[in-house]
Amino acid sequence: MKEVLDFLNELAENNNRNWFQNNKNRYLKVQNKINDFALQLIQGISEFDDSIKNIGVKDATYRIYRDIRFSHDKRPYKTHIGIFVCPRGKNSGLSGYYFHVESDYSDFLSRSGLFVGLYNPESWMMQSIREDIVSDGETFHNSVLAAANFTLDTSQKYVKMPKGFSENDKYADYIRLKSLSLWEPVDKDILFSDGLLDWVLKEFKTTYSFNTFINRAILFAMENGEY
Repeated sequence: MKEVLDFLNELAENNNRNWFQNNKNRYLKVQNKINDFALQLIQGISEFDDSIKNIGVKDATYRIYRDIRFSHDKRPYKTHIGIFVCPRGKNSGLSGYYFHVESDYSDFLSRSGLFVGLYNPESWMMQSIREDIVSDGETFHNSVLAAANFTLDTSQKYVKMPKGFSENDKYADYIRLKSLSLWEPVDKDILFSDGLLDWVLKEFKTTYSFNTFINRAILFAMENGEY
């Protein structure tokens, strides 16, 4: 991934169309490398999570071009590259496995890393997940513990308990969260190593039960029209 990060670092310092066009061949090589890695991720994750076995590379990757039509930031290109391996594809709204490489000079997420779960989900999604935590909180708690090297993002939470839930619930701290996501940084020594794929798959496997719990709740709400 060193070639990928080197390209993103230079792009961050030269985020304009002229530079990009002059380096288009480099970008195409980066894109091919990412697509190959995405395919290997999909194949590897499908061995422990068969809910994603039918998706393709295009279902998990993103364009590097930014939509600047309604943005004050007119830089035309993203300075990060992500792969989101998710049931039914990246636009399904379901929880999945996200691999992220970001320029050293970018402030999108400010780090390369692994991310799992939901960020700022719709209220009906969180309602269904919270209800499942109330009825089976121990399973959810154990899924967080199983992802031992990941950190649960607790930066966004309600001061008061969401309506309909009790302050006295054993897992009230989870119920207060506005999003449910896990993250783990990827250091450069791992990012540039030959063992990156195996490491990523090993880490993602520990989050399988977390993803499964969240998606079970969302799919139940979808199938029962609870949104």
